[in-house]
Amino acid sequence: MNETESMTEYSIVSVLRHWDIGDVHGLTAIKDGRVYQVDTVDGSFILKNRFTHHPTSEWAAAKLAYEFRLLSHLAQCDVPVAVPLLSQGMSYVEYAGAYYTFCPMVPHQYPEMFLPDSGKNYTMIGEAIGRLHLGLASFPETRPTYSLDFSRRIYQQILPEIAEKHEHDDDGLIAEMLAIEEETRERLGHLALQRIHGDCHPGNICIFAGKVTGFIDCDHLPYGPKFYDLCYYLMHLIAEHCIDSDASTMMFLKYYRQAIDGYRAVHPVTDGDLAAFRHLLLASHLGIYHYLCVVANNREDAKKYRRGFEWVLRHWEQLY
Repeated sequence: MNETESMTEYSIVSVLRHWDIGDVHGLTAIKDGRVYQVDTVDGSFILKNRFTHHPTSEWAAAKLAYEFRLLSHLAQCDVPVAVPLLSQGMSYVEYAGAYYTFCPMVPHQYPEMFLPDSGKNYTMIGEAIGRLHLGLASFPETRPTYSLDFSRRIYQQILPEIAEKHEHDDDGLIAEMLAIEEETRERLGHLALQRIHGDCHPGNICIFAGKVTGFIDCDHLPYGPKFYDLCYYLMHLIAEHCIDSDASTMMFLKYYRQAIDGYRAVHPVTDGDLAAFRHLLLASHLGIYHYLCVVANNREDAKKYRRGFEWVLRHWEQLY
């Protein structure tokens, strides 16, 4: 790996000197040698080498400054986020051609979502995502990003590219989506797109002691349908817990509406948003299945999302 892809112990120590922090007594690699937990006498922090490629200094500076302004805005809106610490007035440090940010570590413990009293956690997740969306909507700046327009993407990109892989066990999946094409295009085609998180899996919504402590990895923020972030979170619960468990399925079907109600309590939704909920839940499974099969060529990890797709179809009439 080159310096931009992986941090050496020497580079970590050199980069950390740019911030005024207490003595470091622990370093733990978290992800791909690019993210480290830094434990100090003043608390724990996250040091992140931000880019796997070599961006121009102008592009990197503009992107990281924009992210800092946006995260600061969200914090002012009482949305819990990890705002980078400043070093000499800058939200990042450039060292040896790489760009680093240094943030307080957000405490996280995965909540119980499948116990008899788990309904409050679904409500909490829905409310938190709704507040995040309100904060994003009130941020006055824009920056080029991508859009998640599933009404077009499913039938013009995702299904054709899955079909090109010529995996016979995907024939049924494609047939199922073609059977509901008209309804899916109708439901998803009328949804307004707004700025969203775009990667709201359970690891990116940090929760501790019964409350949301932070949204992390807020570095893409595409435009997408209002309920996409919530569906993306729920999709992971289905794929990780419900596909092999009748008990977890029962609890999910009992409580998932509380996530929707939590969102609605803080962010207005339309009848069209509600009518498209189960279609977005299906599209979430389809989108990550497509990524793992076609882009990452990882059919083994893709299997649970394929089974999650089938789970959604089996419980279609019970999903809003």
